[in-house]
Amino acid sequence: MGAKVFFDEHFVHEMLGKDGVDYLNDIFFKNSRFSIVLLSADYEKSHWTQVERRAIAARSFSEATPALIPVLVDGYKPSWLLPTTVFFDLKSSNLDLLTNVLIKKLSHGSQSFQVLKEFKLGKDMLVHSTDRDNEFILCEGAGIFFADVTPGPVLSLSPREDREWTTSEIGITTKAKFIESYQESLAVMTEDIKDSVLIFDRATKSQASISVPEGRFNQVHGSCSSNGLLCLGRADGGSFLIDFAGHQVLALPKSSGEVDYTKPAFGKPGKVLLTYDYSASLIAFSSTSEPLQINSFEPGTEDEYLWSAGYNERSNQFLVIGSEWLYLLDGDSLDLNAKKRMFAPDTGSFSCARHGFVAAAVGNGYSGAATIDLYDTTTGEKLDSLARPPGHKWDHVCLSPSGRYLCGQATDSRHESRITVLYERT
Repeated sequence: MGAKVFFDEHFVHEMLGKDGVDYLNDIFFKNSRFSIVLLSADYEKSHWTQVERRAIAARSFSEATPALIPVLVDGYKPSWLLPTTVFFDLKSSNLDLLTNVLIKKLSHGSQSFQVLKEFKLGKDMLVHSTDRDNEFILCEGAGIFFADVTPGPVLSLSPREDREWTTSEIGITTKAKFIESYQESLAVMTEDIKDSVLIFDRATKSQASISVPEGRFNQVHGSCSSNGLLCLGRADGGSFLIDFAGHQVLALPKSSGEVDYTKPAFGKPGKVLLTYDYSASLIAFSSTSEPLQINSFEPGTEDEYLWSAGYNERSNQFLVIGSEWLYLLDGDSLDLNAKKRMFAPDTGSFSCARHGFVAAAVGNGYSGAATIDLYDTTTGEKLDSLARPPGHKWDHVCLSPSGRYLCGQATDSRHESRITVLYERT
C-alpha cells in the first residue's frame, strides 16, 4: 500500500521524554490521513484515547473528508458516535473483510506520485529494487554488454535520519549485475560472469562465490522467496534453488526447446514460475521431494517472446511481460486473467509491487519511453503517468515492495547521460 502506519506500541522509543498530549495531537490532527479506531467499552476508560478522539474530531472538522474510521470490536457503540456514521462491526464480519475494505479505502484517491529527488549518477548505473521498502540498489550494469561497463562500487540509495535520500557505498566494487537481496545479503553476478554469483553479507562485509554451471550468454537471473530461498535461472534454461549461505537446495526441470533467458519469479511458499522465451512453467517443490510441474503457459501469439516475470501477493497473480502484452496469471493454476492486456510493452521495462501495482516504461527498449505508466493489477485501472525528464527517455523503472516509492531512470539519445528520479506515492 505504501501507507505509513502509527501504532503507539511501536513508537514508545520516540515518545519517551516528550509531552504525550502534544505528541498524540500532532499524530492524529496534523499527520494522519485516516485514524482506524477500535471501539470497545475499554476505549472510553483511557485518558489517552480521549486525547486521540478529540484530535481526530478536530481533524474531521477542518477537512472535507472525515478522518475517523470506526471499527466496533465487541458490539459496544459509544454515545458520541453519531447515528449517521457508517461503521465496521467485527462481531458480524471478520478481519479478512476488514483488511480488504481498508485497502480500498486507503487506495482511493491516493495514486499520485510526487518527485522527491533527482540524481545524476554514472551513465551505466542501473537501479534495482530490494526487499526493503526504503532502499534501492545501484550498480554498474546498464551497458549492452558487460565489456562496456567500467567497474565501480555498488551503492545503496536510502534516506538518512533527516529523511534526505542519498547514496552510500555498500562494500562491493565490481561491474556487477544485481540479482536479489534478502535481509542483510545481496546476490550479484561478479565481474567474471562465466560461472559465479557473489553472495555478499552487508553486516559482516564477508562474501562467498557460488558456482553456476555455464550456459548460453552466461546470464543469470534470480528471484527470492519470503523465507530467503533464491532461485537462479541460467540463460540456457537450467535453474536451481540455493539459500543465501550458498547451499544448493534443489535443481529444477530444464525447459525443452530454444531458450535465451530463464527468469524466475517466486509465488506462494513452495511455488516458483520459470519464464522462457516462448513459455512459462509453474513448479511446486519441497525440500524432501522431487519438483512437480503443475502447469504451463504459452502466449497467445506464435511469435511473442516472454521477457520477464514478477509476483503480486495481494491478488496471488504472476505478472509476465511479453513483447506484445502484460499477462496476469493465476498464482495457483496459471489460468489467464481476463484483464491481461493492460498495455503493449514493446520490450519496455516493468516492475511490480507486492500489493497490486505495476509500473511500466512503455516503449522500445533501445529508444526508450516517453512515460512511465502505473496500473492497478487487480482492476486493470491506469493510476498515473509520469512524464520523462527533458531531453531524455525512460529506459528503466523500479517499485519498492509496497509501491510507496518508485525509481525511474532515463537516458539521452546517445546514452551518454542518465538521470535517476525518485518518486513517492502520496
